[in-house]
Amino acid sequence: MQDGDTGGVPLWTRRHLKEVGPQRLDLPNFIGALRLPFILANFGWPSTMLTLHTEGVVIGPSSFIFRPFVPFRAFQFDDCDIQAIGTFILNRGVRFYERSSGRWVIFALIPRDRLLEILSDLSDDVKPIPERFNLLWPAPKKPR
Repeated sequence: MQDGDTGGVPLWTRRHLKEVGPQRLDLPNFIGALRLPFILANFGWPSTMLTLHTEGVVIGPSSFIFRPFVPFRAFQFDDCDIQAIGTFILNRGVRFYERSSGRWVIFALIPRDRLLEILSDLSDDVKPIPERFNLLWPAPKKPR
């Protein structure tokens, strides 16, 4: 993608392209739900879409309808720990944790294994063995 060429990327996601590079059109997008640190900041399925890019992922609204409610988050592969979360089908997801800032989100989806398989090819920091999901404090454990 050259300067000024958006490659069909919607206007509201273009600001993240500098962070994570152009979208990988050869890979699928994933629809799911989003969990943020604030306990009331949950956005259910199908409000959220994860798109894979050359240098990271962008998580944001799946449609213009959800745009006023669902925030965008971009994570670069070289600064991100990716962890499978939950063992029960209704609480399965992937946690993205940014090491430099400490911010995190959980992207919940049922075909988690397919997403983890793709992420494992793109990043070295993927942990596919799921951690237990803690509803009240789903943040990663702090290293001692």
